[in-house]
Amino acid sequence: MNCKPGDLAYIVSSLFSENVGKVVKVIEPATSWNGNEGWICEICTPLKALNPEGIIQAEKIIHCRDSSLRPISGVPVHDEQTNEVTA
Repeated sequence: MNCKPGDLAYIVSSLFSENVGKVVKVIEPATSWNGNEGWICEICTPLKALNPEGIIQAEKIIHCRDSSLRPISGVPVHDEQTNEVTA
């Protein structure tokens, strides 16, 4: 899997080109995504999505395939100084 719960990720592929590049927060594994591994993701801006009724404007939550996401990683942050430099 590309992501894990709590990750920020960006969308690299979507049925809707305007969704590509948008940032989501990975919340938890999706129980089913047409046989593919997927995630329930929190979104900051409305995104187009497909559900059984057709195309909708998702406002808060969206299901994403794992293969459609790439995690955003940064420099690890440490609460404590592990090495000390002496003068």
